[in-house]
Order: sequence, then C-alpha cells, then structure tokens
Amino acid sequence: MTYSSPKYPSPLLIFDRNFDDIEIMAEAVKWDIDFRQIEAGKLNARALLLAGAGHMVMRVEFNRKFHQRGCPPPGMMTFGFPDQKAGPLRWNGKEAQPGALLNFNNGRMNGVNPGDFGGYTLSFDEELLHQVAESLDIDIPSSNQDLPFWNPHGAEHNHLRRILRFIERGSVNREKPIQHSVSEAFNIDLAASIVRIIGQGHVQAGRTNTPFRASVLRRALDLINDTNQPPMSVTEVCQTIGTSLSTLERAFTAEFGVSPKVYLKSRRLASVRRDVLKSEPDSLIADIANRWGFWHMGRFAADYRKQFGELPSQTLQRSSGNH
Repeated sequence: MTYSSPKYPSPLLIFDRNFDDIEIMAEAVKWDIDFRQIEAGKLNARALLLAGAGHMVMRVEFNRKFHQRGCPPPGMMTFGFPDQKAGPLRWNGKEAQPGALLNFNNGRMNGVNPGDFGGYTLSFDEELLHQVAESLDIDIPSSNQDLPFWNPHGAEHNHLRRILRFIERGSVNREKPIQHSVSEAFNIDLAASIVRIIGQGHVQAGRTNTPFRASVLRRALDLINDTNQPPMSVTEVCQTIGTSLSTLERAFTAEFGVSPKVYLKSRRLASVRRDVLKSEPDSLIADIANRWGFWHMGRFAADYRKQFGELPSQTLQRSSGNH
C-alpha cells in the first residue's frame, strides 16, 4: 500500500545563509543548541531551512569539529542525517557509521562531528509520521525511542539521501519544470522513507566508553557545565570528581577525540566569545576573559585568534555594530 495525499505546495525556502559564528546560526535556525567548537580555526558555516505543512528540513555545513548539545524543535519528531563523506561520528556515547540516521527523540542531543561536516535534520509532526506508517502498513516500535541511531541497512538510506539532494537543488534553483516533483518528494517521499528506516529498527552498537569511564565523563561534564562553579583546571576536575588524570584523558579522547585540557580551553574560549558578542561597545575584553579564567592577555588573544580566526577586539567591534 502506498501513501497518497492531495497536491501540496512546494516547500517554502525560509533562508539559505552563510555564517561565521555558531551562536548567530543557532539564533537564526531557532534551535536550543549549545555547539562547542573543539577544533581551532575560523568557522565557515551554512544553513538552509525549508518548511512545509507539518515538517521542516534543514541543511547544515561547517568546517570545524563541534561537541553538539541541545534540543530539537519541541512537539516534533526530529532526525539527523549526516553526509556519508563526513565519516563516523559520536552520537550519545556511541560511534555511528557514516551516513547513519540519528535519533533526536530520546531527550538527548549529544554528539561529536568530524571537521568538514555536512548533513540534514528532518522534523515532522508526530501525527504525520504515524499516518504515513499506517498507510504503508509499517509499525513504528515504541522501543525506537531508545535507539541512538539507525546504521545504513539495505537501500533506504541511499534513497533518502537522493530525495534530500533533489529537494535541496530544486528548492534553491527554483526550476519550474521540476517544482511539482520537488513538492511530491518533500511532502510524501521524505516521511515515507523515514518511516521505512525506523520501522526496520536496525542499529549496531559502535565503540563506546566503558561504564566506568562513561560515569567519569558524565560527572566531569556536569561539573564543567555547572554555571555556579568558577572555571576549573583539569587537575581540579580530577580532584573534585575523584578520578585520575589518565582515566579522564581516556574518557575524553574516546568521546571527543581531544584531551580534557583542550576541551576545557575551547569551552572557556567559546564562553568568552558568547559574552563578547552580547557586550556593550565600551566593555573591557580583559574583564570578560578574567571571568572565564584567562589572566595572561597576550596568550589569551593568541589562543582566541587560533580558535576563531579573529582577535577578540574584532569580535567586539562586530558586536558593536549590532547594538
């Protein structure tokens, strides 16, 4: 049985923009996200957003490695679909195969992407997906809520990728002869392909931290993310949570591909950048840097420029233009 529907309008292109700051991109796409850049270098990012009746598709691209945290749009079922060429990525503590369909619906969005990353997110009204599943006579198991991702299995992942590329090209180029096909692909084929994949319920567990190291990592991140705590050194983190430096290093390297020292510094630099972007034009960068544990201004400026491709004074100047 195939899913049929009345004729739908073409997807609405909300925007297609380039960004050089992840905070500004997050604000534009209206997601509650906390993307932490853990690879030094100037950011080049792109986001494209398409919307229809009961669902949205977003294309994202960026050239740096991020620890991705946050929440997808509320009230919708959301999935991530990275490009195959992006390679494997960490997702909720496990390693997903290249091109896996990621599950954003279990209350956790916690991933680490490789650099030069691209992919799609797809958000649907839950009722729409269940209507499609019923029409296709496919059961969507409730246990799927607990799966971190669906690794490629059979031809459906490739089919979904072809649909998305066709929709993206057609929506950006607005070629009239293919608009009817784009409309059908966006409003019918996307949901059907998602239902077929999650109906398979196929997942393979990848490499993960041992239960002990996973517990260490969780406690360390809880401490680092506690806004009531002052910035801490790696040694202080180890002492507070009661673990050795070698255990903490193995846990962070397995999850993020960087040492806890690199992760902590990138986290503090990102916090400085966020505060600078929100500051008044006459704000002192030194005061903001000190607040996040940077005391040597020359070294701080060099680290900041290496991480973001510009000096903190340039960020403040750019921010001042928005006041």
